Amino acid sequence: MPRPPCGLRRLFLLFIPVLALLALMPLTAATHAVAYRTRILGADYLYSHPVVYQLFEIRYCPVAAMGLFAVSFLLLRFKREEPVAWSKAFFAGGFGFLGFGFFRLVLFHAYRDNLVWFGFWEELTELMFIASVAAVLWIFRAGLFTRKPVPAAE
Repeated sequence: MPRPPCGLRRLFLLFIPVLALLALMPLTAATHAVAYRTRILGADYLYSHPVVYQLFEIRYCPVAAMGLFAVSFLLLRFKREEPVAWSKAFFAGGFGFLGFGFFRLVLFHAYRDNLVWFGFWEELTELMFIASVAAVLWIFRAGLFTRKPVPAAE
């Protein structure tokens, strides 16, 4: 009996190429060498965002995202057994690379002339993410470690 078409599968088949195309955007952004010295509470501090970091953020991350999206798309399109389950893992990896690259690109270009705010917002968002993960784990703690009985072999 043929399986009915999966709406999630069709949605992924639409979104994956769109996100892969969107990953081209950071590749066209320019890098900027930024470094300056400032005083914080009477101590000298050197703020910088080296070009090598920017190359990772706006070159490597988008290319890695496109590769993972391609694998996700191909699995979804051609794998016969459980394509959505396998495809989601590669989609999540691609989305993570794309999101990180875009986040750092936007944050850096918004605060290129004031890296104090760049550092502040980067650290605050990391703290919010960690707190959110902890909250989700706390909310669903009852179901995290429940064991399902293993059926006996016949």
